[in-house]
Amino acid sequence: MVARPDTATAVLELLQRLRAERDMAVALVSHELPLVAAYTDTVHLLQDGRLVRHGPTAELISC
Repeated sequence: MVARPDTATAVLELLQRLRAERDMAVALVSHELPLVAAYTDTVHLLQDGRLVRHGPTAELISC
């Protein structure tokens, strides 16, 4: 089942708010690169289950 974009956005906005309010980290696993780019500071990119790159989201994902 694929989440509707508005649902995914609402969930990520909630996580972003909770992260800021509670000063916590959130690990997000997704194939939706535009959402990842919009809501994360740092990204770890996997290929075939192996880490291939990591760093600031803005440097690794351009959507």
